[in-house]
Amino acid sequence: ELITAIYQSGHLGGVVKLPLPPDAPFYTREGILKHARHFHEKKRSVENFSDDQITLGRDVGR
Repeated sequence: ELITAIYQSGHLGGVVKLPLPPDAPFYTREGILKHARHFHEKKRSVENFSDDQITLGRDVGR
């Protein structure tokens, strides 16, 4: 509940009093999904990765 209150305060701003009442925006999972900001959403993907080997510092120049 403390974590949920922190999320609510961070996303909506303002003070949150505990315990959260049942009508609080972040009280339920559905409320969290509805009100929480999405910071990153995948919009594209890479189709062809090259087969280059990942080198470590000791392997540079070999």
